[in-house]
Amino acid sequence: MRRIQLQWSALLVVVAMSLTTNAIFANRAFASIASQRYYAKGLVPFDAGEWERAYVSFTNATRSDSGDALAHYYRGVTGARLGFIQESIADLEKALEVKPDLQIAVLDLGVLYLEAGEYERAESWLQRAKEIPQNRFQASLFLGIANFRRGDDVAAQKHLRDAAKNPRLRPTANYYEGLVLLRQGKAKAAQGLLDDAERSMPGTELATAVAEYKTSEVPMAYAGNDEKAWSVYGELGFAYDSNVSLSPNSSRIRKSRNNAVPRIRPDYRDASVGRTQLGVGARYRFLDNEIASGAIGYELYQDFNFNNSDFNVSSHRIRLDLNSNADRWYQVGLSAYYNYYGLDFSSFFHEGTVVPWAVFYEGDVTATQVYYRFRGRDYTRQPFQPFRDALNNAVGVRQLFLLGAVGRTLSVGYQWSDNDPLSRDGTDFAYQTHQFDVEVKAPVRDWFDASLGYAVLIEDYEHPNSRTGFTFRRHDAEHQIVIRAERPLTQQLTASLDYYGILNHSNLDEFDYDRNIISANVRMRF
Repeated sequence: MRRIQLQWSALLVVVAMSLTTNAIFANRAFASIASQRYYAKGLVPFDAGEWERAYVSFTNATRSDSGDALAHYYRGVTGARLGFIQESIADLEKALEVKPDLQIAVLDLGVLYLEAGEYERAESWLQRAKEIPQNRFQASLFLGIANFRRGDDVAAQKHLRDAAKNPRLRPTANYYEGLVLLRQGKAKAAQGLLDDAERSMPGTELATAVAEYKTSEVPMAYAGNDEKAWSVYGELGFAYDSNVSLSPNSSRIRKSRNNAVPRIRPDYRDASVGRTQLGVGARYRFLDNEIASGAIGYELYQDFNFNNSDFNVSSHRIRLDLNSNADRWYQVGLSAYYNYYGLDFSSFFHEGTVVPWAVFYEGDVTATQVYYRFRGRDYTRQPFQPFRDALNNAVGVRQLFLLGAVGRTLSVGYQWSDNDPLSRDGTDFAYQTHQFDVEVKAPVRDWFDASLGYAVLIEDYEHPNSRTGFTFRRHDAEHQIVIRAERPLTQQLTASLDYYGILNHSNLDEFDYDRNIISANVRMRF
């Protein structure tokens, strides 16, 4: 996919040109009288943008006095504008050799190494520049560009988001973060950032670059995907579960491998366990063009409880995802997956799920998702089989809001579902559910990405419950909270800390319960 690179002259934050006259002349004591004359003569064409004349004067100044740090600095800055990148690097290094505390040269030297494609040296100087308070945001911008060019998207986004805190640098930072997102295949999020960059600086080279990109042969709704077709991952985690239980719950915001009531045996009603969690998976993208994308994946999960192997759960999942790419204002797709669950290495239950969905984009900051979900579940063990075998139909809508920056989102949703048991003996588990949920995601400084989700599920059972002698119906209100803190350690390695809490209120006392799960995980993806 073609990448448009802005020229160095359009990106460079010219620290030198923002110096006051007093600050310039305060350093002239380091020069000889002859070099001072040439140096002062060069400042006039330099300020007027007449680079050739300025370069001649600064060259004469350095010849008159090779120890004139500012003459070397300004010849380096001027030479860069004339395209003399390597010569300019030598000049700025000489300036810093003569005057190591010449802070104005540190940032520009990092930028010149960036322009020369020497990214390791560029990052070294730019990191030094970032430690200088007045250079922080400019240095972050160029660190983001350096990391973008060498393919480290995690580091690039971190630095570009820091640079975007400065209003003057935000359009350029947004432009490059947009390119990062395009490379990740996140075309919709990227389009918002590129549009913002174009609107913020009309008529500039930056706006021209954005416009050229958006009108190129690559449609904005499909920016291509530079990621390899195959990806694999492995995950290792440790968890504490205050109230282990078995039957899986269908809530959207639940942690998918954790399970909720009912319990398999009464004596485990309040059992707490610690466990190790292991997961591996692979995904293959078999379709990726301007019309549609498609991927198939497989995941294996196994946990080992420290003090109760009866609750060791394994799962195998095969998943298919299809989605459209062509249109700018909407996207449609289909997700389908088959899950097989084992308990203590023996069959427990299996299920199949199909979810067609559509997303409609209302401008740059809001989107609406609608979906239908069909699920069939078949248990293989008592006491769940055949009472819990059922077909479940659900419809839902969710509204997404971008809160001022990429990675900062709010979503609110509603889902209605109907659980229809396949056996006459399963009437206790015929119910309808109304689910309301809200989720907020946001980066917390540069430390980690945080998310907070809350859902309430109102379950209305259709028939009088057998445990009441068929005298009245069961009603439950389940409250769920999910909190996650996630931090990328490298481009492949991510660490997370999660909390998952359930509080269920029921008009049948035996179904009142609470559950708290805390887990720490490390995930590696290639």
